[in-house]
Amino acid sequence: MTGKVKWNRRISFAVAMVVISAFHISFGAYVWPPTKRHLLTAEERTSFENALKTQKGDDIEIQIACSPNDERECTYAGQFIRPIGDSGWKVQAYVSRLMLTKPLDGIMIYRRGGNRDYSLQHYDAGGYFNINEPHLLAMQKAFQSIQIEPSGGTNPDLPENVMMVYFGPERENEAEPTDLTRTTEWATGKREGPFPGKRRTVLCRWFGLLCG
Repeated sequence: MTGKVKWNRRISFAVAMVVISAFHISFGAYVWPPTKRHLLTAEERTSFENALKTQKGDDIEIQIACSPNDERECTYAGQFIRPIGDSGWKVQAYVSRLMLTKPLDGIMIYRRGGNRDYSLQHYDAGGYFNINEPHLLAMQKAFQSIQIEPSGGTNPDLPENVMMVYFGPERENEAEPTDLTRTTEWATGKREGPFPGKRRTVLCRWFGLLCG
């Protein structure tokens, strides 16, 4: 009888711990604020740099860009120049101010791809975007190390050896997964099933993938 009582108590304790843990997780998700842009801390800078150092980056040039009419976003973007350079990557020493033909919010990682004339006439136009590229994955990992999920896309005006990191308007929650998050997880085996993304057909065309 005593053994049965002890066993029941253990089960009750385990159930109680599960309920309490679930409550804390739910409470935290409701109360904790979403990730917002801010001046990087020393710890965040170190995490960002360490993520980039895992990949050689002096064989391409990183261009930091922002909207020409948003001084706040351009100032935020400018603080990434030094940690990128200190990581051994080649980076442009200033922030370019550009007006995109298809503006998007959040942080975008652009590589060369697509056709300018075609993209200006078709809302769903894109170009081949190699989601397995080591430079792309390293830059994505660097932003993820500071709780930011960047998006990705192609730009026909970029040279082959250039990666542009464009800072658009701040998203409501910078840590929320993007299409790039889901597709790179799929490409690297972290996500199973068919090619992910709400715009599945468009993304297949963008990324040069066969999605039946």
